[in-house]
Amino acid sequence: MADFDIGFHVVADERARDLGRFDDEMSLVAFFRALRAREQLPMDVTVTGLADYLTAVDESRTALSFLNEQLADAAVHLDRQQLVVQFVVPEIEHWNGNPTLDRDGERVRLDLIFGRLTQQGSEWYYSKPNVTS
Repeated sequence: MADFDIGFHVVADERARDLGRFDDEMSLVAFFRALRAREQLPMDVTVTGLADYLTAVDESRTALSFLNEQLADAAVHLDRQQLVVQFVVPEIEHWNGNPTLDRDGERVRLDLIFGRLTQQGSEWYYSKPNVTS
């Protein structure tokens, strides 16, 4: 298992197989529901379904803003829990200096959800728990 820092890690599925996935796994919807309710979350958790969610929504900009606001609102809660959250997506493309997901031909910028992302390795990006800093 790779050494993950506290915060958010967006990792392509194939790369996650190499790095290792956490034993605790949640869907995107379950994760955000628990976050909104300020529930205790597993210390290390793999979240799936981000790409599916972005494919299903009508307005990607609205969805990106919503997810970012939810993470920003929960920043203190997340920081207090010292969580490591691994978001596994099918693949990550690098486009115009930004990591993106493909949404039926539209490139969706991950930094619009997670704030400033730094590349940790091939198809692996990291953000601090406070997405607004």
